[in-house]
Amino acid sequence: MDLVNDVDAWSKYPRYTSWYNKLWLSERLGYKCGPAGVPVPVKGTYIVRPIYNLLGMGLGAKYMFLSPVYEENQIPAGYFWCEKFEGFHYTIDYEWAHLGEGQWGWKQLHCWRGNNGPQLWRFTKWEKCDYPLELPWFFNKLGWSWDMRYINIESIGDKIIEVHLRPNPDHQEDYSVLIPIWKGDDTEQYIKEGYVFIEDFEDAEGQLPIARLGFCVK
Repeated sequence: MDLVNDVDAWSKYPRYTSWYNKLWLSERLGYKCGPAGVPVPVKGTYIVRPIYNLLGMGLGAKYMFLSPVYEENQIPAGYFWCEKFEGFHYTIDYEWAHLGEGQWGWKQLHCWRGNNGPQLWRFTKWEKCDYPLELPWFFNKLGWSWDMRYINIESIGDKIIEVHLRPNPDHQEDYSVLIPIWKGDDTEQYIKEGYVFIEDFEDAEGQLPIARLGFCVK
């Protein structure tokens, strides 16, 4: 499997860079959403994120209470708001494959369910799971390019929130549980429970508030 990051994929697939535009994707999927400066339809809690983020790790994502009154609760330029979805966070890899009887489509490979808290970028656990998520028909356009074999989808429940033009680089080994280890975390409790620490440093080029050092896995 070709493990590239999003910056590499941006250059590798120049015809499909719009898929990294989360506002464009949300519009295609029919969500209530809009860029900074466009008021929300009703006051309430929304998810606010950068329209583009090739560095990953959920940089800048947060929940905000927003009001239709333009002067209140403004969000930064370059960000967008979207309706809030409830459910688990999933990251799922797909392969463009022959499905039989002359049909091609996206075949699900790996699925992981994540847990996080108020800091949306700071996940506390990833567990391998089965969650069949069928992709909308227009995702087949990516496979029909015939030069893109793998994609990664992130969703909240069955609501797709991100598309990556590469597989997930963090969850390829044959483990069932991954505990992200952040700077300052004590790994000893996990080691006693039979976990093994693997180094996988990530700080989003210095933009994460706390660097991820790796995972305790089993």
